[in-house]
Amino acid sequence: MLLNNKRGIMNHLLIDFENIRPENLNKLNEENTHIWLFLGVNQQKNIALELCESLCRFGKNVHFVRVAKAGKNALDFYLSFYLGKITEQDPQALIGILSKDGGYDVLIEHIQDNGLANGIVRLVSLDDIQLLPNTSKPSEIVIPKIAAGSAESASENQIQSGGYSTKDLFLVMQALREPQAFLPRSYGNLVSRIQNIILADQWTNYTDELRQTQAENLVAALLKKGLIEKQPDGLLTYHLDAEFILKKIEERALSSKAKTLEKLYNVIRSSLAGFGIEADSHSMQQFASSLEKRQLIRIKQSKIIYAPFMPSEKIEVLPQTESKMTAYQPNTSVWQKILALLSKKNRPTKLSGLRNILKSQEKSLGLKDGEIELLLTRLQTKKHIKVENGKLQYKS
Repeated sequence: MLLNNKRGIMNHLLIDFENIRPENLNKLNEENTHIWLFLGVNQQKNIALELCESLCRFGKNVHFVRVAKAGKNALDFYLSFYLGKITEQDPQALIGILSKDGGYDVLIEHIQDNGLANGIVRLVSLDDIQLLPNTSKPSEIVIPKIAAGSAESASENQIQSGGYSTKDLFLVMQALREPQAFLPRSYGNLVSRIQNIILADQWTNYTDELRQTQAENLVAALLKKGLIEKQPDGLLTYHLDAEFILKKIEERALSSKAKTLEKLYNVIRSSLAGFGIEADSHSMQQFASSLEKRQLIRIKQSKIIYAPFMPSEKIEVLPQTESKMTAYQPNTSVWQKILALLSKKNRPTKLSGLRNILKSQEKSLGLKDGEIELLLTRLQTKKHIKVENGKLQYKS
């Protein structure tokens, strides 16, 4: 599930410095952002000046964690320990783990499945910051300090700031988009339905005042997204149909100006998540193919050019983009390695987890830009995996 990340807003960024050494953190907004720099034994003496200068922007919110002794996976255990502390004391946090190590994905899935954070994702580059959830304006985010109290106090802070839980919004969207869903026509009835029916089980420990405020914040979010509209007579109209949602996603995809297919897929994926929908690879490829057929974009070797096109841009428009994707043939050695990965006992249970594992091994497998989505589609076409609501079922 999926902060306005055009300026890189997040609550906590944990950096596996053994694995990835960013040149700087200029893509991150320093306001209310905690940086956790995990340093292995061999990384504690030399840190680039440019990185040090960019860390200064975050002031007291920079935390250096030094691994005391060298050892296999030592830094991983340190990072996992501190991640547990963060989710315990800041349960409404949006968390990024900057690492190429796919071993964190199982832990990330556990945190997601149990709602232990507002949002969490592994990043292999700060360019992937858009993978983080889209929940509220930067000015609306209040981050409790790590020494702060319980989940209840974190929720209070979030509500006082006008925020809301991404997970709650996801559940509300799913409920309202059910085929036979009851859609209240008045503002008060919608607020009441959210707190007393749709999210009643999730909010059993909330006070009445907290439930009311949180439900009002969720309705405000739906109004802001244009999913509901208040008419002059005070009644609500709903815009939850597929055509409206696809139009909104198309607008965001085109305005993003993503330069590669993979980055475009990331935009589509995060946009769909904002409407309570989890995208599969085939759907995203169909969407990109539709944009190309309507002359809104041109795709050449996974690179994207946007309309209006210049006469000098002599790029052939391929009307059969979708069929080309389904006819994709991976390198035999790469394909065998991926099938071997799927046979492991600790294989991922979600499509997002499998995608992150492939992304972490992109260079070692020699994958080209955009090839991960082609591989995921081929795995489904060949019936090695089946995807239902973002969860994976394996052939064997």
